[in-house]
Amino acid sequence: MDIIETLEDFGLSEKEAKVYLTGLELGSASAGDIAIKSNLPRTLVYDLLEKLIILGLVSYSIVDHKKIFTMSNPEEMKNILERKTKKIDLIIPELNKIIKKEVTKRPKVEVFEGKKSVRTLLDTLLEKNNKEFLVYGGSRALYELDPYFIERWHKERIDLKICIRRIFDETKEIKSRIQTQSDSLKLTEFRFLKGGANAPTPTIVCKNKVLLFHLEKTKYYAILIEDDEMAENHRRFFETLWEIAKK
Repeated sequence: MDIIETLEDFGLSEKEAKVYLTGLELGSASAGDIAIKSNLPRTLVYDLLEKLIILGLVSYSIVDHKKIFTMSNPEEMKNILERKTKKIDLIIPELNKIIKKEVTKRPKVEVFEGKKSVRTLLDTLLEKNNKEFLVYGGSRALYELDPYFIERWHKERIDLKICIRRIFDETKEIKSRIQTQSDSLKLTEFRFLKGGANAPTPTIVCKNKVLLFHLEKTKYYAILIEDDEMAENHRRFFETLWEIAKK
């Protein structure tokens, strides 16, 4: 094990570690003796010894009007770490409060690339404490992601009693599919928008989360945004579309 490197991990600089080791080797010694043995400038050694005194690793006495330095027992490093740990333990609750405040202020944004990652993201929504999903935009894309997966996902959603309000494009294809997928549309209330008024991007709003999907054949990814304000803006937009959509 490299002693210098370990002392650096403890918090000493390379030169502080060198002075400390030299002092241990010499026993009680003057700064001049330590400077010669360590091959470091004397003025630098004085500065380094002062820093080590502050850390509690060096003490000194006056002998014949000269400062003689003595390195603390290496066991003292363990005591120093224990004292530091106790101090850190005292402030950790306050530090955690700062982290929580920061998290609530800053939105969290994640990107999920590829079909597998998008499916994983959708699965994370299937939690008992989720009561409703608001879904609009890109009526075909989510189903075409993986029809078998989507049907299984809806079954689990229904078992968890999670409701959906869904806005579809008003097309014959969509209406025909709805008639053939009645099982997966349980606990789902849906309405239709004409003439491309629906949003082009498949979007799911759930609590403080907004999921945006890009599901083309050559590129599959989803963006998850966790932010109260963003989710509320999308929720209001959904309600506006919901009011003008047809049952």
